[in-house]
Amino acid sequence: MDVLVLTDLRSGAVNFVQLPGTPFSFAPDCGTAAFIVNTANQEAATVKARVTWAPVVKPQLSLAAVQKKLKLTPKSPATIQRIQQRYAADNELSAFAEVARLFTYNLRSGAVTDLFGFEEGETLAAFPAWTQDGTRIAMSITKLFEPPPPSRADKGIFDGAIISEQIYRDVTGNLPPAENPLFAGNRILIGDTVGGTTKTIAALNGDGSWLVAADWSSDNQTMLVKATEPGRLRGRTYPIYTPQFHAGASYRFINYETLAETGRLNRIETSSILSTARFISPDEVIFNSNYLTNRSPYYFNRVSGEFRQIVTRPGSAENAVVFRGSRSLFFSHTSFTEPLEYYRVGWDGQGLQALTSLRARLREVSSLRQDPVEFTVGGQVYRGVLIQPADAPFPPQNQRIIVWQEGGPTASLDNRWLALVESPFALLPNFGFGMLVVPLQGRFGVGPAQFNALYDSNNFGQIDIDTQADIARQMIQRGWTSAGRLGIVGCSYGGYFVTQSITRHPGLYSAANSQCALVDSFVEWNRGYSSLMPYVQGLPPWNATEEYRRDSPLYQASRNTTPLLTFHGTEDFLPIALNENFHLQQVNNNVPAKMLKFIRAGHGINNVIPFTQEEAEQADVAPLRYELYGAQEQLIWFRTYLP
Repeated sequence: MDVLVLTDLRSGAVNFVQLPGTPFSFAPDCGTAAFIVNTANQEAATVKARVTWAPVVKPQLSLAAVQKKLKLTPKSPATIQRIQQRYAADNELSAFAEVARLFTYNLRSGAVTDLFGFEEGETLAAFPAWTQDGTRIAMSITKLFEPPPPSRADKGIFDGAIISEQIYRDVTGNLPPAENPLFAGNRILIGDTVGGTTKTIAALNGDGSWLVAADWSSDNQTMLVKATEPGRLRGRTYPIYTPQFHAGASYRFINYETLAETGRLNRIETSSILSTARFISPDEVIFNSNYLTNRSPYYFNRVSGEFRQIVTRPGSAENAVVFRGSRSLFFSHTSFTEPLEYYRVGWDGQGLQALTSLRARLREVSSLRQDPVEFTVGGQVYRGVLIQPADAPFPPQNQRIIVWQEGGPTASLDNRWLALVESPFALLPNFGFGMLVVPLQGRFGVGPAQFNALYDSNNFGQIDIDTQADIARQMIQRGWTSAGRLGIVGCSYGGYFVTQSITRHPGLYSAANSQCALVDSFVEWNRGYSSLMPYVQGLPPWNATEEYRRDSPLYQASRNTTPLLTFHGTEDFLPIALNENFHLQQVNNNVPAKMLKFIRAGHGINNVIPFTQEEAEQADVAPLRYELYGAQEQLIWFRTYLP
C-alpha cells in the first residue's frame, strides 16, 4: 500500500492519503495526482475504478511538486547498466510497455478524471507541465524507434550501427520526417483535470520543430512550449530528430483556448537544448540556460519585450527557486574560481546576498583568477575563459598554458569549480599553469549554426581541432605563451580531441594528457555506440574509408611528436586495447609516453565499477584514490614537459 505523507512545516501537523499505487506526477499545489495505468485488453471503466478511492485525510496544505519518473520497461542487463555513457544528453526516454491511460485524482474532492490514452512504443518526452492549481496538465509525447532484433537486445546501443535500423537512418539524415517516429509521433496532450476535456498540438502540423510543454502562466491562460530545432546538416537529406543531436531551442507562447501562438522568444542566450523556463506571472518568465561557458537565469517580459541576465557574474548559477512574494531568486553558484555556495538575488539582478559559506576554507586555499578571452578564426569570433593563479598577470606573459575540451562532443563547457583530472580547472592552475577553455563547434550553448558546424559535410575530426590549433598559435603570437610551453588535456571526446590534435598538428603542443579516448572511428562505428559515429560522419566506413582513416588518431599515430600521458580504465566501454596500441606506437617511435591503466575504472577514472560486495563497499574510496594518483601523474607530466 502506498501512502502520501503531507507535513505542515509551520505547525508540524501530519496528514496521510492512502494510494493504490505510485503516482506518476503531482501538481505544484500537491492537490492533484496523475496516474498512468496499463489498459491492454481492459475496458476504460474498469481501469477507472482501479484508481478511484477515498483519501484517508483530505490534505489542507500547498506543497512543492514532487516529480517521479516512470519506467515501465524491463531493466537492462547488468553489463549494460554498468556502462555510464557520456555521449548522451541528460534527458532519458522510457517507453510505455503496453497501451496505457492517464488519470488524475483530486486529493481534496476524490474526483477521478480520465484524460489521455497512450499507445505501445510511445514515450514521455519531458516531465508533465501543470498549472499551479492543478486544473490543467500538458503531456509531451513522442514515439520511439523500432526496437532492435532479439539478437541485439542485450547490447542495444553498444553493438555498433546497422544501416537498416530507424535510428541509423535518422542520425544520418536518411529518414523522411513523416516516417520518423520521433517527429511524427511528437505531440502535446493538454487536459482539463476538472472537466475532462483535452486538446492536442501535433508537431507534424508545425514548422518541423520538436515540441515540449515547458510551463503554464500563473493565470492558466498561456502554455509555454519549448521548440527544439533538429539537426539540419550540410550533406544530409533530412533533419535529424534524435534528441541528443538537436541543435537549439526557441520558446513559444500558446493561448490555451485557441492554441494560437501569441509570441516567441528566440535568442542565442536561451537557445541551448539544456535550457529550462518557468512562468513567474501571467507575462513574466525566468529562463535558466547555458550560453558559452556560463549558466545563468534570464528574465523575460513577453509584453514589454524586456530581456536581461539576472546573475551576471561568471560561472554556473543553477537550481533557481522563485520567491514570488519578494520577487527574488534562491540559487546555487560556482565558477572556475569559486566553489559552490548558495545565494539570493532580486529578479532585477540587485541585492545579491550570500546565504552560505560552506566552502570558505576551500576558497582561501584555491587562489585563482579567470579572465574572458576572445579569438577570431576564419572570420568567426570565439569567446572563452583563461584560468590562472590569482597573482598571474593578464594578459599573460609567456605563461605555461594548457588547453582543455569537454567530452561529448554534444555537451556544454560549464564554468564551475572542479579539481578532477578529467576537468582540472582548479587543479592545474593552482599549481602554476594557465588553462584555456573555449567552446568550439558542436557544443550546447553556442547557437544552432555553430553546433551543427562540427557535423556539416566532412567537418568532423577537423574543424574544431583546427580552430583550437589556430587559437593556440594566436596565443603564441600575442606573447601569452611560447613554443614549448603549450599543453593539451581532455577526457572522452576530450581525449579524442587530444589525440587528434597532436597527430593533425604535430609539434604544436609540447605535452599532452589523453584520458578515456576514442581513437578508432572504424571500431566505434562497427562495435560502439550505434548512433554517434553514424551521426558525425554521415556515411558508413565503406563509402568514406579515407575520411574515417583521417579522423581516426590510431591511424595517424606515427605523426605525433608530443610527449603523451594516457589514462584509461580497464572497464571502459571504449576498448582499452586501442589506446594501448596508440601508446605503443609512441614508444616504438621514441616519443616520450606513459600509459596508466586504472583497474575496474569505467569511462573516466572516477567511475569505478564494483564487481564484488567488498568492492562495492569501497565504491566511494577507489575513485578518490584514483583521482589523487592521477592528479600527481598529470602534474608531474606537465611540469616535466612544459618547463
